[in-house]
This record gives sequence, C-alpha cells and structure tokens, in this order.
Amino acid sequence: MARLFTWETAVVTFGGLAVVVALSLDEGAGGYTVLFGLAWLVAALPLSLLLQNALIPLYVQLGWHERALKLATLVREGAPNRKLRDVASIDVAMVQVAMGRFGDALRNLENVHLSSFKRPVRALILANRAYCRAHLGRDLDRAGEEIAQALELDPETGILAYVDGLVRYKQGDPSGARERIELSLQQEPDPSLPVPGERPWILFQVLEALGDPAAAEWLERARREGGRGPFARAIAEARATA
Repeated sequence: MARLFTWETAVVTFGGLAVVVALSLDEGAGGYTVLFGLAWLVAALPLSLLLQNALIPLYVQLGWHERALKLATLVREGAPNRKLRDVASIDVAMVQVAMGRFGDALRNLENVHLSSFKRPVRALILANRAYCRAHLGRDLDRAGEEIAQALELDPETGILAYVDGLVRYKQGDPSGARERIELSLQQEPDPSLPVPGERPWILFQVLEALGDPAAAEWLERARREGGRGPFARAIAEARATA
C-alpha cells in the first residue's frame, strides 16, 4: 500500500484532476467532463504504477540514488506475485550497484529465482552476481563459475565479457582480464555500462599491473567518464598520486 502514497502517484492523480477542473470551466465540455473525470479515476492508479517503474532508471541516471532505491523497494514490497517480486528485486539490486553497495545488491540477486526468466535475463542475473562477488573480492571461484554459465547462456552481450575480465583480474590474471575488457569495449561502447567510468578504471588497474604505459590514458578516460559514479573518488585519488 505504501507504493500508492508517493509523490509520483500524487503527480499523476492531481495532474489529471487539474485537467478535469480546467475542462469543467469550459462550457462546451458539457457532460464529457464527468466522463473524463471518472475515466481518470480508473486509470490514475495503473498509470502511476507504470510511471514509478519508468522513473527508477531515470533517477539512477540523474544520480538520485536514494530516491531510486526507495521507489524500487516500494515496488518490490508491493509486488503481488513471485515473478514480479523477482523483477523488482533485480531493479533494487541495480540501484545498489550504481551506489557501490555490492553486498546488498548480491543479497538481492541471490534471492531471485532464475527459473522465472528466459536465457538472456538469467545470463544477466548470473553475470551481476559474479560482478558483485568480484568487487567484494570474495567467492571468486564461484564468481568464475557464474560468469561462465552466463556466457554459455548469452555469449553475444558485450558487457558480460567485461564481467569475465573483472573476475579474471580479481583472480590474479591481468593478461586474461585485459583481453576480455578490451573485447567488451569493442562489443559494447556505451560508457555508462556497467556504471560510468568503471571499465576504463578497471582497465587502468589491469594495465598498471602489467606495467603498460598506456595505463595513464585509461585513468584519464576514467576521470572523464566517471562523473558521480561509485568509483569517482577512487579515480580522483589515483590521479592525485599518479
């Protein structure tokens, strides 16, 4: 029920009522005003719920993480069945990833039932579990198994190659990590994935471990792309000591 009492719901409901009031002032509207008002009362709830779902990724892009997390949590708590709860749990986890809260994200992802989804989504869930484990620096063998399973399910999605590279780097294989991360940048050039600045930041660390002078270029790219992402502070500190 708490999901019904948000400002997003209020915007939809009162926005529609404002239109009804405006129409009522038009003498030519006649009885259509009442019909419109009744129709809006019926439509306002589903429209507001759809708006909430659509706003979560927008809030993340704008950096409004706390609002995105609160809204995603309300959506999950109000989900009427297991499938929708699983979908909402993924949304909660993705917001937590954007905030750098990898432990919380992993707990949510581990509660998701893989059987509820088709192969591409199962691959992304497994990859995100591996991604969180890699950033936490624990259960790296399991992370390797999860990303391997994800790649079997969906070998074409470029960001999965990055997760594979991240896991390899955390496992102590910078050469293998470099190959996979560079491949992911070719397959998926979007700098916002998985979070802004992350891939150049990790590639900088990989190249630095390999003693490659190109590392400095990737650190600068990480600064440009990192924005307000969860790695922005670490990137700034690395540049200050470079």
